[in-house]
Amino acid sequence: MPFSHASHLKMARLPGIEFAGALYHVASRGDGRDDIYLDDTDREIYLEVVADVEYRYNWTIHAYCLMTNHLFSQRNAPSK
Repeated sequence: MPFSHASHLKMARLPGIEFAGALYHVASRGDGRDDIYLDDTDREIYLEVVADVEYRYNWTIHAYCLMTNHLFSQRNAPSK
């Protein structure tokens, strides 16, 4: 189900352990390889949410790639 029309969000698995300063590769794919964005507006909304999370949790997003049915990003956990 595309991002803007998701009626509920599910986590694929429990969050892993974070290490201060570690670099993480994050990947997400649409269920059944379905599209996760309907259009550029959906992508913009997603990036706004990511920016909020980056600020709130003191992450640094080093790179990202948004595709129609999946995404990749590289971020680090804050140094403590």
